[in-house]
Amino acid sequence: RRWTLAAWTFLTVGIVLGGWWSYEVLGWGGYWAWDPVENASILPWFTATALLHSIMVQRRRAALRVWNLALASATFLLVLVGTFLTRSGVVASVHAFTQSAIGPVLLAYIVATLLVVAGLFVWRADRLGPDAPLPSGLSREAVFLGNNVILVGLAFTVLLGTVFPLLVEAATGDRVSVGAPYFNRMAVPLALIMVLLMGVGPLVPWDAADLRALGRRLTVPAIVGLLTVGALGLAGLAGVTALVTFGLAASTVTAIAGEIVADIAATRHRDRVGPGAAAVRAVARRRRRYGGLTVHVGVVLAAVAIAASSSYAVQVERRLALDESVTLGGHEARLVDVARRRTARRMEVVTSVALSRGTTDLGIHEPMLAFYPSATQAIATPSVETGPTQDVYLTVAEVDPDGRWATVRMAINPLVAWLWVAGGVMAFGALVAGWPARRPRSAENPEDVDDAHRDRVTVGS
Repeated sequence: RRWTLAAWTFLTVGIVLGGWWSYEVLGWGGYWAWDPVENASILPWFTATALLHSIMVQRRRAALRVWNLALASATFLLVLVGTFLTRSGVVASVHAFTQSAIGPVLLAYIVATLLVVAGLFVWRADRLGPDAPLPSGLSREAVFLGNNVILVGLAFTVLLGTVFPLLVEAATGDRVSVGAPYFNRMAVPLALIMVLLMGVGPLVPWDAADLRALGRRLTVPAIVGLLTVGALGLAGLAGVTALVTFGLAASTVTAIAGEIVADIAATRHRDRVGPGAAAVRAVARRRRRYGGLTVHVGVVLAAVAIAASSSYAVQVERRLALDESVTLGGHEARLVDVARRRTARRMEVVTSVALSRGTTDLGIHEPMLAFYPSATQAIATPSVETGPTQDVYLTVAEVDPDGRWATVRMAINPLVAWLWVAGGVMAFGALVAGWPARRPRSAENPEDVDDAHRDRVTVGS
């Protein structure tokens, strides 16, 4: 599990850094475009996340052993598939390399690995023994299994949309494309269910849940979620997907906060200490659990940032003469200068744009176009004014050869900065969860014992 968690952490950080690079450097205005190479990076993330959850079921109940081996094998194979898509040149992507001789080698390695894995499953299946049945359909084990189904469904959906054009071209010679509408239509509902399960999962005890007790524990998060949706709707926010995301996020955070409060209360009840000492002891005893909850908070932050920036971003594009300005969302961008400068590798056309918000001067920003001798078109580099609630994203689309005007694009992107914060929160939570314990654990997992004790205290109180 710890090796899987370490690999998952590096992959998570890599995906977030890739989104940041796309947003801050490429200049197209976003951080995720459902590009084939982007998709290839997130495929093993889905299966590795599923594996981290189902491993807990295996450790507790000796169940899902074959399933976990399949997830581990699928994660490794999807890493190889991602490497093939990136290095072979078979897909068109700003992240991909040009076509090279390594593609057939990687493809042969993928096929060989798949055959070896299948052979081992057939050869060693009898060594695994029968899985223990899940105790109840209303248990944390069942929620984890549902989480696995959703994550594998996400992986399959994204994989299908990524390789379908390649399969069609190989079979018919025709070129087709699968764009963002397919991925958004298919993946977003599954992602929302995943956020819902993140809120429900910590509230459901192991083995079996008492339906009435579970209903009481779900009541407050559900009310908070509904109130959040209602308040945001009354405030004028539109978009069903975004509002549902915000409501589920509020419910999940409320559920996590309730778990922390209940855990501290149980520790105070057992150890007869104050709330501060109880909080420290709870985290020290159950570091793995608190690390997981921290990761969940990071995922919720990412979901909110993605929903807000996808649903409420606005932009304007205007051809500006020198000293002309354009306004958007209370911000004004004024074209000050258009200059050219040559470096050893490229020629740059730099626009100087004075940005302000009301009476507040936000400085001079320099979005530019870079022309490389080997490139057929200019590459835009943005200038971003980052803030806690929104980013002002400036790019230049076209310039006058004589420097008298430039076509400036200004966008207001809400909450994007919280996506980068979310990546840090997820990495920190994974580090906490994977940090080695100071003393060896007993054969019975003390975190599970504490969890069962906390559940008994909560239900009985």
